[in-house]
Amino acid sequence: MKPRYISLLSDSTFKYLFKKKNYRYFFEEVIKYTTGIDIGCYQLI
Repeated sequence: MKPRYISLLSDSTFKYLFKKKNYRYFFEEVIKYTTGIDIGCYQLI
């Protein structure tokens, strides 16, 4: 079985997009679907 992981372009790119309201929901759903972890209540600093 292939390991499941989320490949990111870079840490800073992910932080920038995750902080934007337009993209945050998308990333939350992708992470939840891929890993089963709900990160909706977490805040990225």
